[in-house]
Amino acid sequence: MTHHHHLVELARRVDINPPTITTLAPPPNLQVTRDAQSIRAATPPVVSLRRIPAPRGHAEDPGRVRTWARENGLDVAERGRLPAEILDAYRRAGSAAPEIA
Repeated sequence: MTHHHHLVELARRVDINPPTITTLAPPPNLQVTRDAQSIRAATPPVVSLRRIPAPRGHAEDPGRVRTWARENGLDVAERGRLPAEILDAYRRAGSAAPEIA
């Protein structure tokens, strides 16, 4: 599947097992029914997760936090800064946070 015309031409030149080439009809003309401002007004704002560094003197090991988060069903990336919500949950868990050997 391609939209590159030069690849279609190359495919047509294949001698062994030539491919079936199907051309799709162009899309219909779209009619604009709303302006950009009304679309923006109807779209919820993008909310980014607040990321904070660990408090001084209380730096958590990111590996331990990630392991704890996964064990507790929280989705956390393999790399990068930890979301504040996950750090807060880890800190609230306190002594419930597992020790990792």
